[in-house]
Amino acid sequence: TAASLHGQTDLAVGTALGSNITNILLILGLAALLRPFTVHSDILRRELPLMLLVSVLAALVLYDGQLTRLDGLFLLALALLWLLFTIKIARLAERQGSDSLTREQLAELPREGSLPVALLWLGVAMIVMPMATRMVVDNSTVLANYFAISELTVGLTVVAIGTSLPELATAIAGARKGEDDIAIGN
Repeated sequence: TAASLHGQTDLAVGTALGSNITNILLILGLAALLRPFTVHSDILRRELPLMLLVSVLAALVLYDGQLTRLDGLFLLALALLWLLFTIKIARLAERQGSDSLTREQLAELPREGSLPVALLWLGVAMIVMPMATRMVVDNSTVLANYFAISELTVGLTVVAIGTSLPELATAIAGARKGEDDIAIGN
């Protein structure tokens, strides 16, 4: 988003596409190398075909070489529908006790916690995040200029891998602990 706001659309598109490619190929591949796994969650079984559909949809939206405001509005509306649908399905599965992932997550949630502390950390994150993203965008542009490559290429590679490191850590930890659904869902 920061790249788009500053007119660096190639970097923004490259980062979005590169991050998805990195998450699927690199992260899922490394997790599977560490420990082969199976999917137990019904929610994840529904999400995998949706992921493929969204990838095809992204290709169709970008096929003409432009990402318009109307395209953005369309994608955001679909994201909102997906979020609402996922929450509805997860709540239904929780009530029925039918999804093993939901039961495991509920069992592992910390019972204690302070709302003021959570809000404080959320506030800190909301202040630091814009500064950090601006640093990523600025330094990605410097890299692109230094190596004489396009911002799209930097977004597809360096920035995409950098933004996927938290997912990589989570997937590896999930695979090592035998939490197959978390490794795949992440």
